[in-house]
Amino acid sequence: FHSVDEELGPDQRWSTWLEVERGSRGPEPRPSWVVTEQAAIDTELGVLKTGKEADVFLLERAVEAIGDNPAKSSLLAAKRYRTEEHRSFHRSTSYVEGRRTRNSRDSRAMAKKTSHGRSVAAGQWAYAEWDALNRLWKAGVPVPYPVQVDGTELLMEFIDDGEGGAAPRLAQVRPSKELLGVYFEQLRNGMRELARAGLAHGDLS
Repeated sequence: FHSVDEELGPDQRWSTWLEVERGSRGPEPRPSWVVTEQAAIDTELGVLKTGKEADVFLLERAVEAIGDNPAKSSLLAAKRYRTEEHRSFHRSTSYVEGRRTRNSRDSRAMAKKTSHGRSVAAGQWAYAEWDALNRLWKAGVPVPYPVQVDGTELLMEFIDDGEGGAAPRLAQVRPSKELLGVYFEQLRNGMRELARAGLAHGDLS
């Protein structure tokens, strides 16, 4: 007898898709590329970006062919929020203001800023972004598809540049005049849908 975990590499884990609550999985209809099989393995491929409140990693979720079911794989962006002591952004309270946890133990831990409380607070960041992405996706705003949220980790669609790398930030793009017009229309339509969803974008970079 041996544990199946021994077959996984140091940067691998079994898919957490079925471990999260139903409301923590992406909205339907789900894109065909979303891997939902329990036998899928998550492999961390590296860091995409580091930020003030979170780091983003590139993750591959894949499952081998089983019987008549073909192999499937997809690349995901795994955004992992840091706890307060590891965060360089000090205005975090304004981003989760008004959000309260129903668990009294969690509330006390957050008030006392214990290790558990800091972990709960970091999770609130992830769930706040999860909620916003879901609302925007359903409203038709061109945002990455939210795959799942689990504690302080938010998994979302990885948007590439067509050449295997991550898509650049808007501020780094130097498009042609014709393509710029397409981008502008997409941005305007997105902002219109954003307003209809009752939200405002604070960073268009």
